[in-house]
Amino acid sequence: MVDAGLGSCRADFLVKDSAGKPIFDAKVSLTIKYGFLNKRKTQVEVGTNSDGKARVTGLPNLPKKPLEFFIKSGTVSTTVTDDPETNCNAVFEVSFKVN
Repeated sequence: MVDAGLGSCRADFLVKDSAGKPIFDAKVSLTIKYGFLNKRKTQVEVGTNSDGKARVTGLPNLPKKPLEFFIKSGTVSTTVTDDPETNCNAVFEVSFKVN
């Protein structure tokens, strides 16, 4: 779990392979731009635990644009988008085809 410290929303992730097994230490990263003219930014990154789970808390309730989470495991990656204004407690299940 990692706390961005910018609000009360959160996003939960479950990362697994194509066989449905959890992936350990997949990286979930996010850059949040905020403040006047979006000149301030906060970068967070968390790795999944042995159950393939990760959580990002402290997300802003009213971001100027939807948040884009970048998820990577080895050589495969994907991006998921969340708008905390409409979905403050998001849950994402990500499946990777790992060679």
